[in-house]
Amino acid sequence: MMNSTSFVNSVFKITSGSFFGQLILAISSPIITRLYEPKIFGFFATYNAIVKLVSAIAPLRYEMALVIAKKNNDSRHLALLSFIFVFIIVIAIFFISMFIKKFVSNNDIINVLVSYPIYVCFGILFWAVLNILISIETRHSNFSNIASLKFIKPSFTAISQIFYGIMINSSIYGLFIGDLIGSFLCIIFLTTRSFKGQSIEKIKSLSLSNTIKMMIRYKNFPIYGTWSVLVSSLMLQLPTLIIANYYPLSIVGLFALANRMLQMPMALFNSGLSQVFLKSASADHSQKNIKNLVLKIFSRLMMFGLLPILIVSLIGEELFSIIFGSQWREAGRYTQILSFWCFSAFLVQPLAHLINIFEKQKEGLIINVIRLLVRIGTLSYCVIAQINIINTLIYFSMAGFLSNCIFLLYLLRLSKNSFKDIIFVSWRYLLVSVIFCMPLIISKQFYSFSDFILILLSISLLILYGLFSFMIDSGFRKLVYNAIFVENR
Repeated sequence: MMNSTSFVNSVFKITSGSFFGQLILAISSPIITRLYEPKIFGFFATYNAIVKLVSAIAPLRYEMALVIAKKNNDSRHLALLSFIFVFIIVIAIFFISMFIKKFVSNNDIINVLVSYPIYVCFGILFWAVLNILISIETRHSNFSNIASLKFIKPSFTAISQIFYGIMINSSIYGLFIGDLIGSFLCIIFLTTRSFKGQSIEKIKSLSLSNTIKMMIRYKNFPIYGTWSVLVSSLMLQLPTLIIANYYPLSIVGLFALANRMLQMPMALFNSGLSQVFLKSASADHSQKNIKNLVLKIFSRLMMFGLLPILIVSLIGEELFSIIFGSQWREAGRYTQILSFWCFSAFLVQPLAHLINIFEKQKEGLIINVIRLLVRIGTLSYCVIAQINIINTLIYFSMAGFLSNCIFLLYLLRLSKNSFKDIIFVSWRYLLVSVIFCMPLIISKQFYSFSDFILILLSISLLILYGLFSFMIDSGFRKLVYNAIFVENR
């Protein structure tokens, strides 16, 4: 198992690409939200949910099989097989959109498919191909290329969307074209690197018989793996599609921005942490080491995540109004409601790899299906009963928070951590975070400070909290020292 120094340095290395990518996203979002109104943002969110949902399952999980294949020749055939299934599914989606055009209604999801089939199909194609190319890079341990990808995609997407909005007009085409340009440039970048060392002879050696052989050899990936990734994708994308089906597109846009901003810390921090945790825990199956590692990660997630999420839950409206413009203030209110659900997901995401480490895939699939049914069932009931959007999001957030907490307890118990240790860590950081939030709570309740002053106060509290944690937590000091100084030696 990795020691603490190696673990932290690995997380920082993998996270570096995400950091700059998320920085670009954070800088560009206030400009984009002032160019495109919530209704257009909502239409794009519906398109994005369809694209992400279909592209996740388009390769039928053969892109994961190519990562673990023992022979490089087998891996190449699995890559070919993945590309074939992607093209088949994209063509099928195109013809389906042409067919249902005859039955088009006021349903916004169907309208996206039938009105912009070319954009939707190219979006699915580009995202699915990117997933395959990322798997090829993962097989060859080219993580620097993946880190570069996380910077290239948001950078060129944002630049294209801003350029179109300023120079042409602020229509849905600007968001569509920007997304496609960002994805296409990433494909070019990875293709030039993935096939750089591939000779023409190796490509010509690909045969139909071996491709069929690999399809049969790894048949469990589409049979079982596709369902698992489908459930995971539905948990992420289905809420947007359900809301789009029952509420105005302006509300969908507000929800999409709120969800996007809340997901940013997970995209920045958890992606690198998840990969390093999986590698570290898989390298040493010692129950004692895994137990200690899990408790340490849970403790750090609580330390880094709890105070920021409390602050967001208190001043979400003020934050969004200042950063994104007054028309997005309601999205800040949505963020306040959804904050603790997203925090629970922040805790669960890296530790969910324990399912694979302890080979509990069957139990994991059952739990995820239950989590999906609880969340989607709650949301579906609210929209069918025509409950207003605020109460709908409250119920949805509560259902997501509770289901995530139950799953988290299962994961912590799977690693043999006691409830006593879990409760101690949780209450420790909760108490400290609430104490640091008290000046902000008092300011909101008893004084009429401007939005800008409240944001400045929040930033000051975060800085003080960071300094406080550095002073009293020797483990945190060691992490910072190792990440900054040991890596540079």
